[in-house]
Amino acid sequence: MTLQNINNLFIRPVCEDSDQNRIIKLWHAAGLFDADGLDAQNEFTVAMLLPHSQIFVAEESGVIQAVVLAAISEKSGWVWDLAVHPSIQRKGVGAAMMRHAENWIKQEGAERSMLFLQYQTDALHGFYTSLAYTHVTENIMHKTL
Repeated sequence: MTLQNINNLFIRPVCEDSDQNRIIKLWHAAGLFDADGLDAQNEFTVAMLLPHSQIFVAEESGVIQAVVLAAISEKSGWVWDLAVHPSIQRKGVGAAMMRHAENWIKQEGAERSMLFLQYQTDALHGFYTSLAYTHVTENIMHKTL
């Protein structure tokens, strides 16, 4: 997948471990992981080792502003750990990151995109519903591609 320009941010796949600390810093800023960083470090390592997976970042002037993880499992794609820096939330960046991950999933031959909601908030539910995701269970949503 090539670079994509969204709101002056360039979306690209992570291709080197040098992005790890910047991604972990973003996850903390967005409130996804504990401040000790242990869970975030493990999450990054696992994502890098998963077969048929990809990590996408949105970057502006060398600063990672958003990240999303995606992987293929049989005929489904899974998306998780979407994070957007708080200073640019609610500006379409999260939706752009989801579309980018969904496009990759579709190109890889998956028929639907699945996501696991670790946190249940009205804002998250509204965000994913606006992207045409529907609940399968309380914590899992999906979208036909």
